[in-house]
Amino acid sequence: MIQRHNNFLPNELISNIFSYVKDNMKKNTWYTNISWQDTLVNKSNQVSMLLLSPFVEDIKRCYVQLDDTYGDYNFIAQFYVWQRGSHITWHYDNDHSFGSTIYLNKNWNRNDGGLYMYEEDNQIKAEEPKYNTMILNDNKLYHSVSMITNTAENVRTTIQVWGDERK
Repeated sequence: MIQRHNNFLPNELISNIFSYVKDNMKKNTWYTNISWQDTLVNKSNQVSMLLLSPFVEDIKRCYVQLDDTYGDYNFIAQFYVWQRGSHITWHYDNDHSFGSTIYLNKNWNRNDGGLYMYEEDNQIKAEEPKYNTMILNDNKLYHSVSMITNTAENVRTTIQVWGDERK
């Protein structure tokens, strides 16, 4: 089951993350979806990614407020910029205990794509990006992101978070 949590991150944390992203715009700290498996990329346009290491503990605290067992997890957090024409094909996040997306666009038109799609109970369902909403997939559901249209007004920005139980 997918969980949805609105107003997930404190506004100050979002502001600090955007400042960090801006400070890193011209630094050699970014990488792209070229590092993904070919089956995930499947002719997608570029997705740019920046590790959010300085904010992992702050982000983790927000998850622990939902469920204190997340305190026992290792977290990875990345800022993603989804360019027009980018998407990710259907896949499982089998390498992680959970995966989640936090949407950062203040306004997003569902006609611009970028929907988080998942299969549950033999049905395909979708979540449209809503600012500061976190979508949590902790059941390893089959999922994808629909292509950002070439006419989208903006690029799509998200924070991708994965958690792994400590061993």
